[in-house]
Amino acid sequence: MRFFLFLAILFAGMSSNGQVLLTDDFNYATGQLLTANGWTVLSGGTTQAIDATTGLSFSGYGGAVAGGAANLDNDGQDVNKAFTSQTSGVVYVSSVIQITASTTAGYFMGLSSSLGNTTYFSRLWVNAAGNGINVGTNAPSSYVAITPGVPTLVVLKFDLATKVTSLFVLNSFVSSEPTTPSSTFTEAANTNAAGAVFLRQYSSAQRIIVDGIRIANTWIEAALPAGPLVTTTAATSVTTTSARLNSSVNGYGTTTSWSFDYGTTASYGSTATGTPSSGTAAATPYADLSSLVPATFYNFRAVGTVSSTVTNGSNLTFYTLAAVPNAPVVNNAGIFTLDVSIPSGTANGNSGAAEYAIQETGGQYVQANGSLGATAVWQTASAWSTVTVTGLNSNTTYTFHVKARNGAATETAFGASASGTTMAQTSPNITLVTDITAFGNVCTAATSTHNFAISGANLNGAAVTVNALSGYSYSLTETGTYTSTLGIPYTGNSFTNTTVWVKFSPVAVQSYSGDISISGGGLPSSFLVGVTGAGVNTAATVNTTAASAATSTGATLNGNFTAACTAVTSYGFEYSTTNGFANGAGTNAGSSNAASGVFSTSLTTLAPNTTYYYKAYAIDGSGTHYATQQQSFLTSAIQTPVATAATSPTTSSFVANWNVTGGATSYRLDVATDSSFSTGFSGSLAEWTFPTTSGPDTPSTATTLNTSKQITTNAGTIVYSSAGVTTQSASTSGWTSGSGSKYWQVEVNTTGVSNIHLNSVQQSSNTGPKDFKLQYKLGASGTYTDVPGGEITVANNVVTGSADVTLPAACNNQASVFIQWIMTSNTAVGGAAVAGTGTSRIDDIIITASSPTTLLPSYTNLTVNGTSQTVSGLSASTNYYYRVRAVSANSTSGNSNTITATTTAAPVATFGGITQAAGVCAGGTATFNVTGLLYPSTTLLTYHIGTGGNQTASLTPDSSGNASFTLALTAGNNGQTLTVTSVQRTDVTSSSVTVSSNNTVVLVSPASVTYYADADGDTFGNTAVSQSSCTGAPAGYVTDNTDCNDADNTKHASFPFYADTDGDTFGAGSSVSVCAVDA
Repeated sequence: MRFFLFLAILFAGMSSNGQVLLTDDFNYATGQLLTANGWTVLSGGTTQAIDATTGLSFSGYGGAVAGGAANLDNDGQDVNKAFTSQTSGVVYVSSVIQITASTTAGYFMGLSSSLGNTTYFSRLWVNAAGNGINVGTNAPSSYVAITPGVPTLVVLKFDLATKVTSLFVLNSFVSSEPTTPSSTFTEAANTNAAGAVFLRQYSSAQRIIVDGIRIANTWIEAALPAGPLVTTTAATSVTTTSARLNSSVNGYGTTTSWSFDYGTTASYGSTATGTPSSGTAAATPYADLSSLVPATFYNFRAVGTVSSTVTNGSNLTFYTLAAVPNAPVVNNAGIFTLDVSIPSGTANGNSGAAEYAIQETGGQYVQANGSLGATAVWQTASAWSTVTVTGLNSNTTYTFHVKARNGAATETAFGASASGTTMAQTSPNITLVTDITAFGNVCTAATSTHNFAISGANLNGAAVTVNALSGYSYSLTETGTYTSTLGIPYTGNSFTNTTVWVKFSPVAVQSYSGDISISGGGLPSSFLVGVTGAGVNTAATVNTTAASAATSTGATLNGNFTAACTAVTSYGFEYSTTNGFANGAGTNAGSSNAASGVFSTSLTTLAPNTTYYYKAYAIDGSGTHYATQQQSFLTSAIQTPVATAATSPTTSSFVANWNVTGGATSYRLDVATDSSFSTGFSGSLAEWTFPTTSGPDTPSTATTLNTSKQITTNAGTIVYSSAGVTTQSASTSGWTSGSGSKYWQVEVNTTGVSNIHLNSVQQSSNTGPKDFKLQYKLGASGTYTDVPGGEITVANNVVTGSADVTLPAACNNQASVFIQWIMTSNTAVGGAAVAGTGTSRIDDIIITASSPTTLLPSYTNLTVNGTSQTVSGLSASTNYYYRVRAVSANSTSGNSNTITATTTAAPVATFGGITQAAGVCAGGTATFNVTGLLYPSTTLLTYHIGTGGNQTASLTPDSSGNASFTLALTAGNNGQTLTVTSVQRTDVTSSSVTVSSNNTVVLVSPASVTYYADADGDTFGNTAVSQSSCTGAPAGYVTDNTDCNDADNTKHASFPFYADTDGDTFGAGSSVSVCAVDA
């Protein structure tokens, strides 16, 4: 017998934040008992106590660092150690374990609510091979793999809110809780406190070592790192030349020096001392840096040092801010250009990595190619160097300023500005005041109009001409006459802001981009105005939009088009059941209802439950154009058909009918003898197997009618913590004096089934009830009746007290059947009277049943290619039920309404009379003719001869209702009366009809007599020639057979004569017989 040890010793060395609840590194001398070091035995026993052995270690874990470990290697004492009770939040238990391969399965560690409480949870199990562990109330079905003989770090996490124990099995140390545990288990719902840890010995074969137990409310306090905790946190107070480096650390009681490594690479190169510079507990050391370079990328990390052992935090980075740049250099003026330079290197106080944007103070930015644009362009100073700004006006002053940004894209304000003035222009020139907008694509049958504006200066008075360019014409007004060339009017030597209208009229599909040249007026060369445009014959654009109004056989397809260069003349859709079908390969469905380009088409002959794919198309002067989008829709499932009344009923058939269902390719017909269309049943009605410690009291497996049925008892409160056959069982005490009154009880619904069988298993403690019997009652108000063979004798095992019985037929097809296992004596399993604490368990209550199908085999799911079906081979005067389903390629409907069809009553058999066709001799076969039978039915004739028993003859009449049968008659039958008593049809279900008139015949079957030929007519017959007859002597025959000469009517007898050799009329010697005339 094992003993349990417990001791309440509160861990006094909690950290200041109260998260550490208990620690024990088992730093005892080898062989010293745990009970000498704060652990306690519940019962006070000392058999095979847990003692200390050589300690374990796990790299990175600070909870097992020196000394011994707990040695669990026998089946003796179990021990328990208390910590401050926790009723909310999370409890973590970390430890290092080592298990050898030569062990047995069992649980060896876990938690309880308080010191001395043996209702354990968070139980840690090991398998028999020693290579797997897991958590659970009972032995797990699977295990998390570990390596036997190798220390493993194990963390148990119990959440008091969710009641979930999480198991973390670690082969290498981690400083933070993994996202996913190795395994989880949900404990009992009433597990509301954690206040003690236990170590358990359960077998002399177990070989388990436990070391370094730490219990806390956080992962980091339980799974304590071996060194300091060093966490680098983000830099703050960052400026152009300074920053504060930050960290979060914990020395966990060991004096640790805090510092930072930093530099422009991950190799660092510089060190700063932390503030504070050292400590033993949680802190947030920092270091303030100065003299940093603006716009520079820095790496840094926190460092903790114990003696010469260094623990590094992770690497973090930051950028110093960029310094506001100096004014740029503006010089080298041209007529339309200025050079702008940004000093490179550290001239602006920034690193070479800083980027700059140059803005003309009018608002536009200098682009990389020197033009001006709306968007800032960022480049380093070396990339900018000197940029020539183009597109400026002559004799104009421009002002530029610069802003900078660092690698994090944090910008400065603009710095000081610098200005420059372009040179004045004195030669004839034209300047572009307003550029022409690009024409882009223009249909070949259309035109488009834009304009540009120019000014001229220093001209010589000669004509200024806008020259021809293919595809374009010009006018001085938008609505004026357009010509291939155009003269620009001016007086004196200049003009200002003259607008030239340009009409683009493409005639071919090609590019018309080029330069409109302007010449004359003394210009040294033509002034060019770039123009872009292209002639196109753009096709209509087509879009497929979502379908609508989908039914089982139809849908509305939707789309739209936008006409382009030519009008749309035709449009519609193509559809297919093939995804991605090629253009032109689908079924065409045209449309004619377009409004503002939006059109639709309704389809009505589709297959149900089928996915269709479709795309819109439009036809214009350039061809047929399909939408790039393919859409799809799913027709709804085929509709349920409506069954209609049966027609043409006969005694053995009727015609089942139903309405047409759209989209149906065939139908499926069921015909049954009841309206439930039962397919039959064979299996469990309900099974109570109690799979968990919370039961449940309802079946673990059940039919729909039985899912809510409960097991009850009137003995006490049911608990499910006791083991059953495979899992748990229902158990209770309170059976004292319960003979004839205390019971287990279940209810089951047996509607539609029969052949009900019950199995169950019972077990009682030695002081629990021994004798039970099974009883049943129908409905809550019924009376309990014994189940034959239902007596049960229970023992303290799960084998003896089993029941295996078939319930009486009265339990078949009932809405409510109660079954109880009632005590039949007050004798306990151990032989004494049942005690109040004696328990009874019950498990594996399995109730099975069966029922036949009511469907007709030939009419079950029968395929019918139409809307009616003759149903034949039926019984007369019988109700039948039919239903139908509609079927298409991808869909089968639900069942239709049910129709009742009744076959007609069969006419009863008829009878006219019976005669013997002719008399027969005894031993011969007589034929009997029967009239007045029902054609074409088969009639069973019942008769008897004399006082003999009933006999039958099966007769099939001809169309006149006549039939015959034969009988072998004996001489004893001669003169007896054959009486027909009843007739009955056998071709249909029919009742027997009693016969009372024209129903007798006197049998003629006389015995046969032998007659002899009398050829000479002397009334004496020839014994050599005979003939039998039962109807008198045949002509020429007599009954005598003594005629010695049938050819001579004077002679008929033989006489003796003697030889008279001497002629004296006296004979002598032997006589001779001679046929002669009578002497």
